[in-house]
Order: sequence, then structure tokens, then C-alpha cells
Amino acid sequence: MEEMKEFSTAILGAIQALPDMPEKQDLIAQAQELQRLVNKLAPLKAIRVQTGALSTGLRSVLPVALVPSRMPDIAMGKTLYQANCTACMETTGKGDGELAATLEPAPTNFRDANRMDQLSIFALYNTVTLGVEGTGMVSYAKTLTDAERWNLAFYISTLVDSPKTSQCRQNGMGIG
Repeated sequence: MEEMKEFSTAILGAIQALPDMPEKQDLIAQAQELQRLVNKLAPLKAIRVQTGALSTGLRSVLPVALVPSRMPDIAMGKTLYQANCTACMETTGKGDGELAATLEPAPTNFRDANRMDQLSIFALYNTVTLGVEGTGMVSYAKTLTDAERWNLAFYISTLVDSPKTSQCRQNGMGIG
């Protein structure tokens, strides 16, 4: 929940920092509503609806890439994960690597289907790109290319324990 609060605060701040444009005040109001919903622990459905509306508004005025510019390379994502993430996350993504016990808050468990159902690949990409303030999750914007961050986000999305990913693994779809 703290991550969602930080994210909604960061979104509001980023929108307030935008140059003046006719849509800016409406976007600020939408971001404030998102922050209000997160802070009052509104149902996830309500937060998703508000996030979707804000996302649509932002895409209408900003050139934001919501998808990678080329097909992600999950094998490269796995290599990047092993090189950059396992100290905290452990190789299977449980969040119990060597350094995990020293981190407050503890790292996210990427194998938790309930948690991961709340995150899109785009959200994972943003976390890899921006980091998460107040946690051990650092930004990789300066150390990994855009394509590498997408590869990593797509690989992380394969770590979740769920019937869907298990079926994909069994059908040889190359994830995990």
C-alpha cells in the first residue's frame, strides 16, 4: 500500500510540474482523486477506474510509450534479472535474496499471484525505470537501456505463480 501512496503522490507531482496547457487543471484534479482513493483504501476496482481515466487523459496530451519499441527478449530479461535483481529478489523472485533481510520494506514477492495481478507489465517497467522511493528498489534508467528495462519487466512478469503462467510453461511458450 505504501508503494501505491508514493506512486499516486509522484503522479500528482509530475502532473503539477507539467507546462501550462488547457488540460492541466483537469489532470491535476484526476490525480488528486486517485490520491484520495488510494489514501482512503478504496476498492481496487475504483482505483483501477481512476487510474485508467488519468492514463487516458495523460496519453491524450503527452507522447508516452506504453509498449516497447520492439519485441521483448525474455531470455535477455532473465540474464538482466540474474545480474541486477537476485541479491534482493532471489533467483525465483520470492523477494528473499541475500540482502532482503536488510531492506525495509521487504522486497515484493513476484511469485504472489494476488500482488502481481495488481501490476501490469507497464507498471513493472515503470518500477524498473524509476525505482521506488523509500525502498531498496533503485532506478535503472541510467544503467539499463529502454529495451533492457522492457526485457526485464517482461521477464519479471513470468515469475508469478498462477494457473495462467503454469499453463504457458507447460505449453512450451518459453516463459519462466
